[in-house]
Amino acid sequence: MFKVMIRGVEYTVKRATSKQLKAGCYGDCTHPAAISPTIQLIHGLRGKRLLNYTIHEAQHACLWDLDEEAVNDSAEAIAEILWKDGWRRIKPDIMDYENDRRINTNGKLNGKGKNQ
Repeated sequence: MFKVMIRGVEYTVKRATSKQLKAGCYGDCTHPAAISPTIQLIHGLRGKRLLNYTIHEAQHACLWDLDEEAVNDSAEAIAEILWKDGWRRIKPDIMDYENDRRINTNGKLNGKGKNQ
């Protein structure tokens, strides 16, 4: 989980289970005027699909009034451009956002987290 400012609104970005999202959805973005604006992405997304759905939900946050078809089409196009240009998620360390700590690839903690 992490926070990001989008058009002057602080959003919490986090992973979600399929039970936390509407049936058949891979992500969700709440209205910018919500008490706690949130972008959720389903656990398990990887590669180009993760890139696509991250862009998709970020576009909802940026351009709330844009219709779903326009968001789908533009997110797919942007993800395709970035993917073909070589953009990939590189994780030399894994961030445990829930506990605000880093875990390196051999499973050891790097630094102190909230619960330490």
